[in-house]
Amino acid sequence: MESLSEFLQREPNYDEIATMRTRNAVKAWDGSPHPHGMLIEGGQGPYLKGKIKREGVVMDVADVVDAHGQILCNAAGYGNPEIEAARALARGTGMDALSGNFNSAILEWAREALLQSLGDWRNRYKLLFTASGTEGNDMARRSAYSLGGGFSHILNLLKGYSGSGFAASAACGNPGWRGKSTPNIPGFQLIDSTREDLDRVLMYGIPKGQSVSAMFEAGRYGVGGFYDIPDDFLRKMAEEVRKRGGGAYPDEVQTGVGRNGKALWNSKVVFDGMEPPEGIVFAKSIGGGHRGAGLFLRDDVAEKADGLTYHTFGSNLEDVAAMGTVIQMAERDNWTANAAARGAQLKKGFEEIVKPRASFGFTTHGESGLMFATELDTPARVNAVLRRAPLDGWVCGKGGVDGRVLRIAPPINVSEAVIAELIEKAAETFASDEVAKAA
Repeated sequence: MESLSEFLQREPNYDEIATMRTRNAVKAWDGSPHPHGMLIEGGQGPYLKGKIKREGVVMDVADVVDAHGQILCNAAGYGNPEIEAARALARGTGMDALSGNFNSAILEWAREALLQSLGDWRNRYKLLFTASGTEGNDMARRSAYSLGGGFSHILNLLKGYSGSGFAASAACGNPGWRGKSTPNIPGFQLIDSTREDLDRVLMYGIPKGQSVSAMFEAGRYGVGGFYDIPDDFLRKMAEEVRKRGGGAYPDEVQTGVGRNGKALWNSKVVFDGMEPPEGIVFAKSIGGGHRGAGLFLRDDVAEKADGLTYHTFGSNLEDVAAMGTVIQMAERDNWTANAAARGAQLKKGFEEIVKPRASFGFTTHGESGLMFATELDTPARVNAVLRRAPLDGWVCGKGGVDGRVLRIAPPINVSEAVIAELIEKAAETFASDEVAKAA
């Protein structure tokens, strides 16, 4: 096998890479690659470049607006100079993987930067870095179990998602994520985000006297299609589980770092006027296009979380350097306000520019911020948009329980000009014959 340098220097072609993936990769989703089939060769700012193949012809594409964000990981644009400079400082130590039980100036600087971002909650929390959001949610479940003395019922919202691990998939409210390889774990309860369903489960689904905790996305279903979850319902659920000795664990893997357009951490909105949540999970955008994840645990809850909390790859120096830099950029440049403004621009543009040019009807949702979505009439039309979009200069994601949602999540620091460009490119796609003819 040739070295990586040799492999890249001979410029392997599109078909060779596609064949290698088919031969070597474990199947994801339904076994097919993403409908756009794009071979990514690089990114700069909010743009991607690469190759696609259509009707047997391979063609270059560039200046493709990234509204997919590698599933919301691209928060600050590719090759962001501040993030790359911070990672280079960490790289200069000659290390990356660092055992979390060693002292490190870089690690503790990043931990302090993230805790400070909690504002008036800062002195209420400790921070555990993890290797992924999935692992962060797993640690939150362990915390919930410790509150229950070794067992707890855990409420999980239908349409919700908290990672692709074993327990995370069991807790998932999206059937497609569970599959046939996922267990039914005792105590995991799936509920609708309605007061009626909450009361039903608490009254009939959980034996009296047993602990119950709640895990939920902090205000918006991510994989479920960027639908809003009512804050009043989340507050009520937190109140009810606390009455029963449990805790509330919002997941900010997708909503955090200002993306929701309401607060740097949307948990501050959900829990306004209440006791702060027992734990807050974060990942994705916090890495600014790189790996990043962790769990804020409230002090009193952290004291009860006995058992091993060691993570081999939870404190990689380049990753924590990126996370600390991202959160400082988000605060300094007010990413929350930018997300709100650009989200409003997206919604207006799709309603006033894209919709009149489309040959089919669609609805938009995402109350605020840069978790914006359009819901189309059929999954086939969604796939047609995904396939056509790179030819018109943009890409986005797919979601919804039934696969009818286009998820649009550009970088959180995206400019007004790039959003205007994205709207025009999307209008071209929605008006195309290829999409119009999709059943």
